[in-house]
Amino acid sequence: MLREIYEKCMPPTPVFKPYHEGVPEDAVPYISTSDLHNCKYNIRVISDEDFFSTEDDAFEKKENGPIIAHYDSMEDLVADGWRLD
Repeated sequence: MLREIYEKCMPPTPVFKPYHEGVPEDAVPYISTSDLHNCKYNIRVISDEDFFSTEDDAFEKKENGPIIAHYDSMEDLVADGWRLD
């Protein structure tokens, strides 16, 4: 399913289950739109409040969330236990 998301860029910001090590409480782990378009495998986090915000700066906040994990391939990302939510 993750491969299809990368191929179609839909949804533009895939979200992962938050139980993975390193994900702060009340945070959403995701891949930013620009990382998705550039085929980068960076897991970023942002507070759930900011992730679901409709404020004008919400997109910018998502694009610049701190990277908590980086992988060289989709296979490495999945092998490390990340699962789509």
